[in-house]
Amino acid sequence: MSLLYISYRTPTASNIYTAYFNGSNWSGITKHSSLANNSPNMVVFKNRLYLVYRALNTYDLYIGYYDGSSWHSGTKISVGGKVLQSFGSPGVAVFNNRLYLVYRGPNAYDLYTAYYDGTGWYGNTKIPIQAGSNPGVAVF
Repeated sequence: MSLLYISYRTPTASNIYTAYFNGSNWSGITKHSSLANNSPNMVVFKNRLYLVYRALNTYDLYIGYYDGSSWHSGTKISVGGKVLQSFGSPGVAVFNNRLYLVYRGPNAYDLYTAYYDGTGWYGNTKIPIQAGSNPGVAVF
């Protein structure tokens, strides 16, 4: 049976929570140890539910995951030793068997992309289009 998961940040304490809906009831409310500056985003990739967010009081991006039985703490996302940073909430989607992030750079309105193939992160590449913030991303 599939479940509908949500992730959110509390407005007063910046705590990250997740919960799920089984079609009738909401339950499984989980408070995560991580704190976020902006709203977290989620995506399913390789049988795991990933949670991506910008950590509180920093521009650093983090990722954690749920394996079906327990949540695993967020870790910093880095490409080639450089921690990815964003001024807002990152967008996340799966495309061509890769988990893609789209995010606003920390010092300007430039948008960047990076991807995870299941073993490592690659990219941190500027997208050559108009500037933006808090991007959404989808596969169609």
